[in-house]
Amino acid sequence: FSDNPNVRFALIVIPGYTVIDGYQTETDYPLLIINFTDVMTVADHISELNFSFGGIEGNYDAIWLSVDNEIGLNWNPLSIRTIIMWTDENGQSYIPPIKDTNEDGIVDTCRATSETCIVSTTCTPVSSSYCCDTDGDGNSNNCSRLYENHLVNLLETEQYVVYIFTLPEVAFDFDGIAEASHGDVFYLSNAESMFNDLTTVFSTLCTPLTE
Repeated sequence: FSDNPNVRFALIVIPGYTVIDGYQTETDYPLLIINFTDVMTVADHISELNFSFGGIEGNYDAIWLSVDNEIGLNWNPLSIRTIIMWTDENGQSYIPPIKDTNEDGIVDTCRATSETCIVSTTCTPVSSSYCCDTDGDGNSNNCSRLYENHLVNLLETEQYVVYIFTLPEVAFDFDGIAEASHGDVFYLSNAESMFNDLTTVFSTLCTPLTE
């Protein structure tokens, strides 16, 4: 794709991080490393990433923020908007309060932990900054900000395709997302196998539709 001006890539990492006094510290929020550009520039940025630390993976957040575009991607509205994610953890969410797309009350009552909010013994705050109280009793009883059904509902009305590389034992957290977006779930494996899977993805995306 290096010589194709119609193919552009961006790079988001989960977890995000900040660098203070030369030290890298993780954050709860996915981080946009570079916006859409040519593939070689993105490859250079990938080679510079520091993989020596671990942390929480807000994989649901990264998809949501990319589709709802709160993260600032400059999507081309005429393009085949595609999200490809690598994650080895269960589906999870840590972002601050957002609108409740399902209108089911799941994410409508979250507040900063600095406010009055008793953290229940069975549920820790969804992040270092927020806890969720969905039944109004002052206790944090909802440990996740987003569930898969929120993303499924969003993707059923938006023109995005999502492909996810993950472990077999957690793939069930993402199969609904892939189905709703007409994407797919692949297993994390060796480099050759994943390269072949990516070739399949791009071959599918770049094949002209027929009647």
